[in-house]
Amino acid sequence: MIYLDNSATTRQYDEVTELVYKLSREAFGNPSSLHTLGLNSSEIIRTARGRVAKALPAGGEIVFNSGGTEGDNTAIYGTARKLRRRGNKVITSKVEHPAVLESCKRLAEDGFEVCYLNVDKTGALKLDELEQSIDDKTILVTLMAVNNETGMIQPIVPACELVKNYNKEHGTKVIFHTDAVQAFGKMSFRNAPFDLITISGHKFHAPKGVGAMYMKSGLTLPAFITGGGQEKGYRSGTENTTDIAGLGLATELSYADLAGIQNKLCAL
Repeated sequence: MIYLDNSATTRQYDEVTELVYKLSREAFGNPSSLHTLGLNSSEIIRTARGRVAKALPAGGEIVFNSGGTEGDNTAIYGTARKLRRRGNKVITSKVEHPAVLESCKRLAEDGFEVCYLNVDKTGALKLDELEQSIDDKTILVTLMAVNNETGMIQPIVPACELVKNYNKEHGTKVIFHTDAVQAFGKMSFRNAPFDLITISGHKFHAPKGVGAMYMKSGLTLPAFITGGGQEKGYRSGTENTTDIAGLGLATELSYADLAGIQNKLCAL
């Protein structure tokens, strides 16, 4: 079979499948438990966190979750809740994934102002509209790195620079979030300037139902899911140890030869 639907989901790396199977049999302890099995599971998660962190900007917090949708919701609702006393404006684009658009729609229903940027005939963001839209009420700019329908690589680094320059000139703190679900594993994010980055495992040969959110050092968001205080209180719920391990390994494999993967994709 020739499979050509990798933007929807990817086949797991064989190494990931083997690891998940092995850990499903052997590492079934609750990572929050204090006995040996629990401590072993906790160490597996620590290793995976380190593997994911190496592919993202240094010094940030890696919070494991269920995937891109939860990550986007956490970033958007968390920022809105944290900063709503300072402002009520969120800037996004008309071509975002529903995980972003539906979240922004709910914010609008709750009284937030949502600004939707247009794109040009190629599907690229209009940066002049972004520059004109930022004002003293703005608290969040959320823009995808790669469009899930067209494959357009968006100019998010220049967009983020516009936001950072505004912050510097006006002494404010507009948060910049990118939905990197379609980009992570195919593009480098090691030196990215973004405040929040969300990724989803099944887009880069990891299991479905697992992902992560990166938070820049110094930034903290209120928990989106509360309960037992897992993930340093940012995301409660017993951790999915096996799939988190698979996410970590898939990250390492994807970035072991990024240039080679990019060349192969270009050739295809």
